[in-house]
Amino acid sequence: KQQEIFSNTARFKIIACLPPNEVVYAKEYKEINTIITGMEALGKNISRVTRTFERDYSGDMYTITARYINPFKITPEHPLLIATVNRNDNYYAMKMGKRTKKTVWNVVKREWLSPENIKNINFRDRYNKTCLCIPRIKETSNLTEIKPAYKQKSHCNRTYSIESLPLNEEIGYIIGWYLAEGYSTQSGIFYSLGPHEEEYANNIKIIFEKYGYRPSIRKTNSIIKIWICSSALGRLFKDMFGHGAPNKKIPFELAFNNNELFVKSMLRGLFYGDGYLNKKNGHFQYKTSSRDLAYIIQLICARLGYIVSVRRSERKDNHIQGRLTNSKDYYRVESTSKKLLKDIYKFDSGTIHREFGFIDDDYVYAPIDRIIKEHYTGKVYNLQTESETYTVSNIICHNCGRRFGKTVL
Repeated sequence: KQQEIFSNTARFKIIACLPPNEVVYAKEYKEINTIITGMEALGKNISRVTRTFERDYSGDMYTITARYINPFKITPEHPLLIATVNRNDNYYAMKMGKRTKKTVWNVVKREWLSPENIKNINFRDRYNKTCLCIPRIKETSNLTEIKPAYKQKSHCNRTYSIESLPLNEEIGYIIGWYLAEGYSTQSGIFYSLGPHEEEYANNIKIIFEKYGYRPSIRKTNSIIKIWICSSALGRLFKDMFGHGAPNKKIPFELAFNNNELFVKSMLRGLFYGDGYLNKKNGHFQYKTSSRDLAYIIQLICARLGYIVSVRRSERKDNHIQGRLTNSKDYYRVESTSKKLLKDIYKFDSGTIHREFGFIDDDYVYAPIDRIIKEHYTGKVYNLQTESETYTVSNIICHNCGRRFGKTVL
């Protein structure tokens, strides 16, 4: 089959693809082998998937590792958006006030290149970088409120008639905390906070009371539990934000809402709940078992002007009281972005960190660290979108193929 594809005389033929399970953003994160026609995929912009392709393949497969992103696999001919970037460091010019920061970056050019074209580049060159491009999403949602799907008498014999919740800073904050420490049941939603987080628990309680709910707080030596009794609210949060830590997510309409204060407040609640800020060196870290949540946080931060990295880490099984635990892998979201720390934590460490990549109005530039070639035999997949681009592991790649004998760029 592979030879037939390469040797046929069709006006359009697919010559490069991705293996199954590579992650594509189609207003939610999906493996490429599960994408179907009609979905809207992110590339240079949001556009509709017009065709999907699947074929058998046996040949070279490249694994690309770069700053800020999770490694991904791709066939040799698949075009990626590559930026050639120059880096200029001058600490003394900054100290003398001749420039605002130590490192200045300059994009020399952006072009479509395949792994075959870039595999021999010297990635260790400190001042000339070959970068992948993470898009800064321009499309935004005008959604101003979220509504429970139905009104129902709750399990605690109270009837609530809340029509909707406005997407403002307060609601963003409690959504963020739900993503970090919340879960839902048939009777409502719950937050489980540590005993040292009493101030945060009271803030969450006050916000729900403001919007007509009657939350209750129970404290023990090891936990503070907040319970909001409303089956309609429980179903709304479960449907929109997921249930259980590995399934947490943020829908497109909220992640890229045009109300940036709402989005930043949502990140604030999420990071206060599950993040850690080292105030000595200005290093931020957040861990989650949800792949979708980690990936969407990176795109949200890119849109807001923050550079963050996402890495998958394997967690080894261990024994607790003689019992073997089946530990799930997790994702680390990390950053030393001064803008993020100032906007989210209202904090400035004063530390000057070395910059490994940079951001402009259109992209976050992620320098490639290495490319590894290996043999692969199995199914591969490709998409065709209206913009002729889509993302894999949050970086932009092109529809791969040849049309009328010319590479599609």
